[in-house]
Amino acid sequence: MYIPKPHTLQHKFLAGLAVAVIGLGGLFATVLYMHLRTVLEEEVHAKAHLVFSQIDAIQGFVREALRPRMMETHPGEFIIEAMSSSYISRQVMDRMDSDGTGHIYRRVAMGARNPDFEATPHERGLISHFRMNPEQSLWTGYDTVGGKQYYVIARPVAFSAPCMVCHGDPADAPPQLVEMYGDRGFGQELDGIAGLDYVGVPVSDAVSHLRQSITTYFAFLIVCALIFFSSANVVFRVLVVRNLRRLTGVFRRTLGEGPDGAEGGDGPDGAGGGDGVNGGVRPAALIARLEQGDEIEELVDGIEQVAHHLADARARLQSYADNLRQMVDERTAELSREAGERRADVDLFVKLFEDMRGLRTRDKLWRYALPQIARRFGARRIAYVCTFASHNFYAWPERDRRPDLPAPLADVLTGGCALLRGASIFVPVEAQAGAAEGLLCLEWDDADDAARQNLDVLAALGRQLGTVAENLSALDRLVRHMDVLQSVFEGIRDPLALVDGSGSVIIANEGARRLSLELSGGAVPSGDLLAALRGGDGGAPGDSPGGARAIGAHAG
Repeated sequence: MYIPKPHTLQHKFLAGLAVAVIGLGGLFATVLYMHLRTVLEEEVHAKAHLVFSQIDAIQGFVREALRPRMMETHPGEFIIEAMSSSYISRQVMDRMDSDGTGHIYRRVAMGARNPDFEATPHERGLISHFRMNPEQSLWTGYDTVGGKQYYVIARPVAFSAPCMVCHGDPADAPPQLVEMYGDRGFGQELDGIAGLDYVGVPVSDAVSHLRQSITTYFAFLIVCALIFFSSANVVFRVLVVRNLRRLTGVFRRTLGEGPDGAEGGDGPDGAGGGDGVNGGVRPAALIARLEQGDEIEELVDGIEQVAHHLADARARLQSYADNLRQMVDERTAELSREAGERRADVDLFVKLFEDMRGLRTRDKLWRYALPQIARRFGARRIAYVCTFASHNFYAWPERDRRPDLPAPLADVLTGGCALLRGASIFVPVEAQAGAAEGLLCLEWDDADDAARQNLDVLAALGRQLGTVAENLSALDRLVRHMDVLQSVFEGIRDPLALVDGSGSVIIANEGARRLSLELSGGAVPSGDLLAALRGGDGGAPGDSPGGARAIGAHAG
């Protein structure tokens, strides 16, 4: 089931795109505003310089042409309208302002002759600035006059030698100036800075128009951005989001519920819902985590899970490759050890059976076999207990200590299998299954040594020993019967011999042996009367191939 996410890749893409567009648009608008403002300042600066050039031209004309001419034509008179450069320049600039140019021109001084042109506190500060920085000839900046913003250029005014006539000693000044202004404006020093020319060009309307242009541009940018976002949204959804959802759907189906309702699939760490993803993260928890991210995060998480599986598989393969030789060597050594043990078992069986051919009693059997078995299996002590009739026991190397038998004893005897109890193993000795006549007891110093023994081999050994013991019992009975029969034959004084169907003598008494010697001339001492009596026809009287026959003769 697909769960809508609060922050999809598409939303993040559009949000990031919006931030980028707004950021770039704002940056571009700021740069554009600064550029246009710089252009505006350059234009205003050029206009202010033009005004200064005009003022300089007017004052230069007054000083160099008009004033000398007026002094020639009207000697001894001072006509302010024609001879004062400051008065004429102010009048000209005032007329320019009356035409609607909006600029400000002020020629002010500290202790000015005309009180209307006394420097304001701001202008006094500029004069003080020029006094402290005599190398600076121009100051530019913004100032607010009458509620309007102006771009201002100010320059210092220094009193030169021609200026000292009207601003130095009152006695040297024209009488008309003294009558008009009194003592104001006199007492200035040569080359002293006491005034400044102040030109202000209005910029409020231009700045307002500039801001309006920037605002219009930004609004147009937003409209274009909306159109761009709509187009990008459609293209991104078709080309990216749809394909990413198809790809992440594969991971969602792979890591989702299995066909039987079990979480997850058969992974390398177990089937169904095991810790086979992301180092122990269950598939349900992983799906819940994937649904909280966008499509790229889903894809990255899915690829990370695949990478984890591949890395784990690679690590395991590398580990197998690194340990393969060691594992093969260990397994080879183990197989070699097992093969050696089996060869030792075979050698034990062969040796026991070869050496047992000369044995005739059970007593000799156990006294010979027990040390051989103990040395083969590394047992500290071994014993055999007859549990059928006599309850005799044979032990090695401590022959006088009877072993402790397990309980219940009947289950061990009838089970047909070797039993491990601590550091001891009990093996039933039986010729037939379930018919044990004794118990073979082996003891080790350590329970681990006993646990390493092969119980099947010991059980087979017990069965073989049981068969040998049973054969020895049968052989012992046969020998006893032969001894009885020999006694009976020897008790008969007449020659008597027992032969089989082929004519071979089975048993003969003393009379038969003497008679065979007499008949054969000493050539047949065994009592074989048939060989002594055999004639030229190759047969023997009374020869019968069917079985044993007793032959007797009366000694004459």
